[in-house]
Amino acid sequence: MKFYDRTKELAGLLDAISRRPGLILIRGRRRVGKTALILEALKKTGGAYLYVHRKKNAAGLLSEFEGILRQEYNLPEYVKIDKWSTLYEIIFSHGGVVVMDEFQRLLDVDPLAITHLQDHWDRKGQHSGTSLILSGSNVGMIKKIILETGAPLFKRSQADLFLKPFSFSDVRAVLEGIGVKGVEEQVRIFAIAGGIPYYYALLQGRKVASWKDALEILLFNPFSPLKCEVRDTMMESFGKEHPNYYAIISAIAMGKSTKKEISDASGIGLNGISTYLYDLEDLVDIIRYEVPVTETRPKSKRGVFRISDNFFRFWFHFIYRNISYFEEEEYGRLLSIISEGFDSQVGFAFEQVCGEFMAKMNRKGRLPENFSKIGRWWSRKGDEIDIVLVGDDSVLLVECKWDSEADGGAILQSLRQKERLVEHGKKNVYYAVIARGFRSKTEDALCFDMGDIEKAL
Repeated sequence: MKFYDRTKELAGLLDAISRRPGLILIRGRRRVGKTALILEALKKTGGAYLYVHRKKNAAGLLSEFEGILRQEYNLPEYVKIDKWSTLYEIIFSHGGVVVMDEFQRLLDVDPLAITHLQDHWDRKGQHSGTSLILSGSNVGMIKKIILETGAPLFKRSQADLFLKPFSFSDVRAVLEGIGVKGVEEQVRIFAIAGGIPYYYALLQGRKVASWKDALEILLFNPFSPLKCEVRDTMMESFGKEHPNYYAIISAIAMGKSTKKEISDASGIGLNGISTYLYDLEDLVDIIRYEVPVTETRPKSKRGVFRISDNFFRFWFHFIYRNISYFEEEEYGRLLSIISEGFDSQVGFAFEQVCGEFMAKMNRKGRLPENFSKIGRWWSRKGDEIDIVLVGDDSVLLVECKWDSEADGGAILQSLRQKERLVEHGKKNVYYAVIARGFRSKTEDALCFDMGDIEKAL
């Protein structure tokens, strides 16, 4: 698949590389596109790419790295790299750009590899002409090596890039490129695959016209490439501790949204669960902690946790609950179950799309006023407003409906009733309705349909 978007990330990485010497950390969940970004940068800078394979021992890795660096630096034949100290001595003596992809695996291969890296960086690397890029997915190991206080490489990185999944705009470009036309069907596929580039690469070269085609390719066939994706992602990201993280996501998928509820459902003590929640949110971006957008306190008592990743939400809602059918490859029965409840899954994804759409409209000055904050709102009693934009003296309330015959007037009336519950303190109140299509619109609210979204995004 061709390289899409990542314009800002690529520019940032190239800038960090140019300011040599530097220790650059690139992290993000499995399949999010770290390697693709690095290889795109190396096309412009040149350099050596070293991949730490999980099935090779220290001797095997050093032998492979020797061959790569011999070619990169034109090393004489008598130079042998059979020790970690020799590897780093050569890297920091010759300069240039060197990548160690999935570097955290070195902790399992040979802990001395990290010890020697720390020693050589402190003595020579930070004064060399080398940009060393360390990329990895395993959150637990990366924390032990570089992120935690007391870690061997703590506070030694000059740049730390956390690569996030694609936005819907990016996904649209990819789907257009592989022949999926029509924004509605693109939203449906986005509701399954989310923003992970690799999932869309799996669709390339295949006949994909609908979300059912995508589902069959990705999950519903005997050789489905994502059959073990959730399990493998959890193991790759969290290692031996992955069952605890799995239990937490399962609890959130069941509707548990507060720390206490998640603790009770997962069996993880309340005192220790915060670290796990932090990792799932800030380090792999699978869940999200949200407070009502009108709240000024980041730790509001109304704060909730939600699954932010579409693929994980889809998996836990439809597959995990019916895992026996999935393991027995009863895909027809599963498809029937999914078809009955799929619109609610798409509704979550549609809210993401609408949020992106409204943020872009706001940036382009196409809303009644300029707003500084955007997010969701809900009350303690369960009243919700899908999107709220807040400005200095104005507020815009938005309802999102995955409905092709929305009644704009009725939705506006419901929004006005909810507005009375929102303690926003603003003078001007505006309303908007976003839907697949309208049976009737109202002049008292902004009404946007899929055509408007397609033009904007």
